[in-house]
Amino acid sequence: MYFTRDPLDDETIDRRRWLMWVTTRATIAAIVVGWITNSVVLPLVLLASAVVLPLVRARIPGRYCAELEIGANVVFASAAFLVVQGEHLDVERTFFTLPFSNQRIAVACIVVALMFLTVNGGTYVVRGLLKKSGAVPKVTSGENQGAIDMREFNRGRLIGALERTLLFAVVIAGSFEALGFIVAAKGLIRSREFELSRDMTEYFLIGSLASVLIALTTGGLARLLLHAYW
Repeated sequence: MYFTRDPLDDETIDRRRWLMWVTTRATIAAIVVGWITNSVVLPLVLLASAVVLPLVRARIPGRYCAELEIGANVVFASAAFLVVQGEHLDVERTFFTLPFSNQRIAVACIVVALMFLTVNGGTYVVRGLLKKSGAVPKVTSGENQGAIDMREFNRGRLIGALERTLLFAVVIAGSFEALGFIVAAKGLIRSREFELSRDMTEYFLIGSLASVLIALTTGGLARLLLHAYW
């Protein structure tokens, strides 16, 4: 579901081309999964999830993105788990041979999926929380005063994605003390802006704390899986 980033509700894109890309990537992923597992049900679950989530996300108000993202991933993970367990699926075919057991390959795939959820899915969760709380950056001067500052918003999205990538790696490595250092360093760099704008302070705090919470949750789960099954 996170092979590429889908557009957000405040971006102007060619919706027809975007829909074609969503459908194509989901179909290719479903075909590959079906070929590897020799299953029909699991590819259908993947296809439905990879198509429905972006379509719903593109239509609902941005303030509901966090609930949608979390709920959709829980439903998809639960459905995939039930299908795999119910059909006793295993790796039937591969494009190349890896010197690892199927268990380790499965764990590695889950960790990579959690990383994509942290980085790309986290963007929608954080942005949904910001819009729900009204803590979005605003233009402070000019004819567009009071409108959403899209330049700052998109810049924060990139910074947040990089931040969650670092935090995810830090949690897996078990270096929890580095979490505080990363957040503190980010705050120190932008401290001057906090003195000038309370809105910027709220934007920073909500975005940063949400990113930390996401990384702690997904990184902790990945760390648990690696320790238990690797």
